[in-house]
Formats: sequence, C-alpha cells, structure tokens
Amino acid sequence: MRDADVDDIPYLLPMAKEFVTKAYSRINVPYDEESCKALLPRLIDEENGILLTNADRTAMFGCFVHPWHFNQNYQTATEMFMWGEGALKLKDRGEEMAFELGAGSMNLGNQEHMRSAALGRVYRMSGYVPSENIFIKELP
Repeated sequence: MRDADVDDIPYLLPMAKEFVTKAYSRINVPYDEESCKALLPRLIDEENGILLTNADRTAMFGCFVHPWHFNQNYQTATEMFMWGEGALKLKDRGEEMAFELGAGSMNLGNQEHMRSAALGRVYRMSGYVPSENIFIKELP
C-alpha cells in the first residue's frame, strides 16, 4: 500500500464510479466524473487529506482530518470512501496517518444496503463502536 499520487487518478476513477453508483444511485445521486476528478487531488494535496491505494491500484481509501463540528479543538477523521480488494488494509494505514495528523478518532461509513452486517462485524473487530445512523430521503 502507498500514498496515491496524481498518476493514480485515472485508475481510481473507475472504482469511484462503481462505489458512487452502488452506494448512491438508489437515491438518484449520480456519479459525476468532474466532481471526483476534483476530490481526489484534494485528498492528495491538502495536508489534512489522505488518499491511499495498493500496488496494483485495485483498492482505495480516502479521508479527511478535520475539527469535530461540536468541538473545534478536537480533530477527527472522516472516511470518504473505502473500496476494492484490500481496502481494509488501506483503512488500517489510513488510521495511522490520521493519528499522525492529530486525529483522536476516525468515523467510518457503513452503507445499509451493501453488506452492512458483515462490515459492521469487521468494524467492531477493529475496535469501532456504532455511534450514529444516518437516514437519507430523496426530496421531491
């Protein structure tokens, strides 16, 4: 595993498309290539961004370290995506990097319709505890 760089972006975009389509098309949030082309370099360039991939570019993990919204003195990391074969190993490295950037916690998403129970068990085995459920409604 390694830090991703701009040369990796063309390889990561198909994974981004697959993730966004599977995660959000059910509520009619389409994949937008330009948005992803803007997000990935931010994760590379911004000092609070983390973008990791593996040697064969078949997995990716991205997160931002930022102040907690209710306590600006406390840094947390929020996972944006974790996708592909070997992504859990990337998550482990992402946790280390987030800690090095000052994060005291990491927030991971768990899409209810995407093997949520299995992923929840994996998260628990990694020391995570359930904290909050987010409900999404498509507005007219």
